[in-house]
Amino acid sequence: MEFQSLPSVVVDGDREVSAGELSADVLRVAAGLRDRGVGPGDRVVVSLASSYEFVAVHLALDALGAVTVNLPAGFRREVGQVVRMVDAVLCVMGLVEDARVYGDLRRVVSVADGLDALSGDPSGLVLAPRAGGERAWLAFTSGSTGTPRAAVHTRRSLAASTRAMAERYGVGADDSVLVAAPVGHAIGFCYGVRLACDVGARMVLQRSWSADRAIALIDEQGCTFAAVPAPFLADLVDAGVRPAGGTLRHLLVGGAPVPRDQLVEADALFGPGVASRYFGASECGAVLSCPPGAADAQRLSSDGVVMGGLEVRVVDEAGLDVAVGVQGEMLVRGEQVALGYWASNDSDEQFGVDGWFATRDRVVVDGAGYVCVTGRLKDLVISGAVNVVPREVEEAVASHPAVGHVIVFGRPDRRMGERVVAAFTAVGEPPGLEAIREWLASSGLARAKWPAEVVVIDELPRTGSGKIDRERVRGELLGGELAS
Repeated sequence: MEFQSLPSVVVDGDREVSAGELSADVLRVAAGLRDRGVGPGDRVVVSLASSYEFVAVHLALDALGAVTVNLPAGFRREVGQVVRMVDAVLCVMGLVEDARVYGDLRRVVSVADGLDALSGDPSGLVLAPRAGGERAWLAFTSGSTGTPRAAVHTRRSLAASTRAMAERYGVGADDSVLVAAPVGHAIGFCYGVRLACDVGARMVLQRSWSADRAIALIDEQGCTFAAVPAPFLADLVDAGVRPAGGTLRHLLVGGAPVPRDQLVEADALFGPGVASRYFGASECGAVLSCPPGAADAQRLSSDGVVMGGLEVRVVDEAGLDVAVGVQGEMLVRGEQVALGYWASNDSDEQFGVDGWFATRDRVVVDGAGYVCVTGRLKDLVISGAVNVVPREVEEAVASHPAVGHVIVFGRPDRRMGERVVAAFTAVGEPPGLEAIREWLASSGLARAKWPAEVVVIDELPRTGSGKIDRERVRGELLGGELAS
């Protein structure tokens, strides 16, 4: 039995695993999953660090025709929520902490000590047909009302995403792909694990983020390509360490706004033009990026041009196309766009007629086709490439007995793009930041969603109808007028 998509080598710490060894492990894990009742179309939640175990489990699920539901290793109560939402038959995790924090996990297998816990006898194993339209991946992102959304991707849409990236940057079997972004997020999964698999490249895994370690891996493994979230570029620039080997050709940065000055500083470290922005979404993969050789005027000030295989429209509130240079909402269509969302919710209308997906992002396109993302239509904080829904955090903070009304918003931040701020009225002695974080830890809210700042105010301003005036709170707090 052979696989169509395998990396040439997987490097995970001191381990270096060949494609042949990986293939054998994938078959053993697929047999173990089969023995636990996993079959075509079944959803399996995988919450692991960027590790060899994740790669083997994902490929085994793909071999069975099952669906990978990858979540960040730091998620806790969200795991139980997702299990219920997608009716997952199994969870594959690392070290499971207090199970009560996670909620309903149903059946769990821990691979904290390796793949043996999930291995079986592969004799008689039947692999699933390689049909492109089969569901393969549920990409979770946050809905605008706090309800998680799962974009349904097929083998075809995944392959289209990695193909577009590989063709734009010439990534192939001779390359070494650094997987520094967590595999629980779309960046690390699509443009790390899947990209290396689909082109047969060397896959270099970084289990936890460290700028110094990333530079060391680039030099040790001759890494040529990496896609990372925006905070990682800030860390690399702040570390100020220049790779000695000069092998890195492309460093794609996305998930949050990237300041021009950081790209300029990155040029000094990695070489002119190596670092550039890209823009995408879990629902449609990378939509924009700057092609190799783009002039600095475009690379430093835009999010790039449309990726191959995609179409983009920019429309006004009436759905009519706007002129060049006029701001509007970006719509995307193409093979790499997801089928839709797993379950009906408030955002189903984003997948519109004729295959157009409404990104809910405002953009401006210039005469040369370069696109600049100017803002969002939806109420969302993007902090370190993590979509944080204010309502979810507000409800968690408001459950503290000393907190009254709460407003959560994003404050611009050099490293994270935005940092989460919670402004609230107090009931009695106001809790500080650490007290709020301790409370959120006990509630199971993912650490990535915790406020980085809290502001206690006497009263939240209201509109004429009596509702809290969110825009005024945000504007005046950012201007420092309401802070106490």
